[in-house]
Amino acid sequence: MGKIETLVVHHTATPTSWTVAKIRQLHLDRGWRDVGYHYLIRLDEDKTARVYMGRPQDGDNHLSSLEIGAHVKGHNSTSLGISTIGNWSNKAMEPAIERVLVQHLVKLCLKLELKPNDVKGHREMEGASTECPGLLVDMDRLRGLVDKQYKAVKRLLGRKKCQKSKKSGQS
Repeated sequence: MGKIETLVVHHTATPTSWTVAKIRQLHLDRGWRDVGYHYLIRLDEDKTARVYMGRPQDGDNHLSSLEIGAHVKGHNSTSLGISTIGNWSNKAMEPAIERVLVQHLVKLCLKLELKPNDVKGHREMEGASTECPGLLVDMDRLRGLVDKQYKAVKRLLGRKKCQKSKKSGQS
């Protein structure tokens, strides 16, 4: 099916107390076969943000028909949906959620060979008419945070690769 080209950031526009199971049930009640997002990030009761698996995806950079999400009309076959649980149109995103979101986006960019500019907010997608991922989410700022961490990880990985090459070249 489709090669993953975009990571689409969403918010559920629900209270932060909602669980992944509650979001999944809401989507099932709409007649969908599963939750629409591939990943959900939730602030748990201990105030730790965690990434939860939504719609299963095997981790390669192509989506099979069973892996295609239901999160942005017209783009589901070429994108992964990453949603934060909360409503960022009426309050700022929790810092712990933002931190984990950025880390997860960097991980996905590296794994799927995408660049930070391949991270888009739902509202930035062609044909979308929504405030998602929230009016108070500055996508340029978020992409900047992803870019900064992405470059730092790439530098670190490059150093490790060089060190490994030097060690293997020694007699």
